[in-house]
Amino acid sequence: MNRILTLILALNCASQVAAQEGGVRELSIESQGGTANLHQKSGVLTGHVVVRLKDAMYTADTAVVSTDKDDYATIQLQSSSPERRVKAQWTAKDGSNYASESRMAIYDESTGILRMQGECLVTVQSKRRRSEIRGESIVYDRRTEEVEINTNPGGEPRGRARIVVFDKGGKQGKDE
Repeated sequence: MNRILTLILALNCASQVAAQEGGVRELSIESQGGTANLHQKSGVLTGHVVVRLKDAMYTADTAVVSTDKDDYATIQLQSSSPERRVKAQWTAKDGSNYASESRMAIYDESTGILRMQGECLVTVQSKRRRSEIRGESIVYDRRTEEVEINTNPGGEPRGRARIVVFDKGGKQGKDE
């Protein structure tokens, strides 16, 4: 029964196709189970959750999905244990491929902002270089491609933010 509700939620969200920025918005969600409120267009999905939204894919153990009055989704993803990670993959406007890992992530489709917390790593692979960004929390704006890195979201010093850029040959070029 939960699997059917999950599929209904995915179909309902996918059917809320909206013209946006000259294209069509697509949202699909798969999981092993969960619950859904079709009237409120929300659900809690559990067990190897895979969310596909436009050019991005998010994977986690649990996802809480809701949509606003304009059918934009807010997706909160969590891992069930420290060994498992929330993962995301997407392609930027310039063709660079992004991959991220964290313990928890929230993506707000209406703003394009991805907020990650818990031992975050973002890897950027372009034609000429690979970059790694590490911090306790990272906020990435998919529209402007700006990154904010924090090392102490709880106010307690925990270390330093780290950005490493490798050139095409794999040599380390910059460390901040």
